[in-house]
Amino acid sequence: YRGSSAVAMRQATNWCSRQGITEFVRARVPVEGAMGEIMSGCIGGALSSWNTPLEVARIEAQSKLGAGEKMQGKSLVATIQEIVDKRGSED
Repeated sequence: YRGSSAVAMRQATNWCSRQGITEFVRARVPVEGAMGEIMSGCIGGALSSWNTPLEVARIEAQSKLGAGEKMQGKSLVATIQEIVDKRGSED
């Protein structure tokens, strides 16, 4: 279905970055045991939110489809660009 490429990209990048960042941090956290695991997981989870724009694009594409708009030929990048053009970006 339409929008599935955005879903797949967001999920893949989210979990890969979350795991990678968590593993990187885990080796450097000075606290051991459960508290060290919790700290590593929290840091990994927070830093893996870089891909939120992919989720925004997915929601935008799916809401347009639900409203009956044509999305044929529109890529993930084009959807993100349209969002920026219509709503701007906060600097």
